[in-house]
Amino acid sequence: IFFQGFFTNILNPKAVMFFLALIPQFIKIDAGNIALQTTILGLIMMGSAFIVFTIFNAIVAKARGRIVGSVRRQKIQNRFFGALLTTTAFALATTNR
Repeated sequence: IFFQGFFTNILNPKAVMFFLALIPQFIKIDAGNIALQTTILGLIMMGSAFIVFTIFNAIVAKARGRIVGSVRRQKIQNRFFGALLTTTAFALATTNR
C-alpha cells in the first residue's frame, strides 16, 4: 500500500503542477545554491504532509472501528453523504455562469 501511494503521488500531475507553481516563489536567487533551497523546501513540504497524514490516518483508523461496527452508523453516513452529493449536484445544476 505504501508503494502504491508513493507512486500515485509521484505520478500525480496536480502535485507536480503545485510544486512547479509554488516552490519557485520561495527560492531566493541571492541566497545561494538553488538546488539546495529547492531540496530543503521539498523536504519541509514532505515532512509537514507526513505529519498531517499520519495524524489524519490515526483519527480515521480510530473512527473506522466505530463506524464499520455499527449498521446504524453506516446508514446515517450513507444518508448524510447522499444528501451532501445531491445538494452539491443541485447547486451546480442551478448555478448561472
